[in-house]
Amino acid sequence: MAKLAILIPSYNEIHNLKKIIKKNYNFLIVDDCSSDGTSSLLKKKKIKFIRNNKNLGYEKSLIKGMKYIINNKFQTLCTLDADFEHPINKIDTLYKFFKKEDLDILVCNRKSQNRFLEKILSNFFYKKHKIKDPMTGMKFYKISSLKKIIKNSSNKYFLVELVLQGIKNKFKIKNKEIKTKKNLENSKIGFGIKTQIKIINIFKLFLFS
Repeated sequence: MAKLAILIPSYNEIHNLKKIIKKNYNFLIVDDCSSDGTSSLLKKKKIKFIRNNKNLGYEKSLIKGMKYIINNKFQTLCTLDADFEHPINKIDTLYKFFKKEDLDILVCNRKSQNRFLEKILSNFFYKKHKIKDPMTGMKFYKISSLKKIIKNSSNKYFLVELVLQGIKNKFKIKNKEIKTKKNLENSKIGFGIKTQIKIINIFKLFLFS
C-alpha cells in the first residue's frame, strides 16, 4: 500500500479521526482550521497533515491535498470524508479492484444517499453517463490521470466536475457499491438551503448543459 495515499479533509472531526487513523495507511489530513485540537492529535500520532490558516471549506481543502499528493511519490489517491461514514475496512478490497481493472477513477457509490436530491442526481447521472453517485466522498484516482484534470476543478460542486472531466477525457471509470454509516447529525456538508442549491446547480451545469 506504499503507493496509495488516503486524503481526508477534516473540520472539527477529532473523535472520528481517532478511529480512522488507527488503520495503517499513508494518510494526509487537511485540517481546515479546526478548533478541537485536530492538528495536535495528528502531530502526536505522527500523521501527515496540512493545516489551513483559515476555514477554506470541503472542496478547497480536497484540492489543496490533491495538489500536495500528486507532487509526491504516490500512484493512487483515495479520498474519504472525516465523518467515519465510509467503510475504512473495505479500502484494501476496493484498491485491489481499482488496480485489477486498471481504472482512472473509481466512484464508490453509496448504497443509500443521505439527501433526496442526491438520489435524484445519482439516477440522472447514471442515465446520462452510466456512473452512479458522483457526489460520494469516497473515490480512487490514478495520480497520472488526476494530474490531467485537476486544473479544471472549480473548487465547488463537491468535485463532481472531476468525474465529468474524466468522462470527457475518455477515462476508464467504474462504480463499486459501498455500505455507509449514516452520520447525519455531524455532517459538515450539511442539509441546509446552501447545500440544496449547490446540488441543484450541479443539475444545471453538468446534466442539462
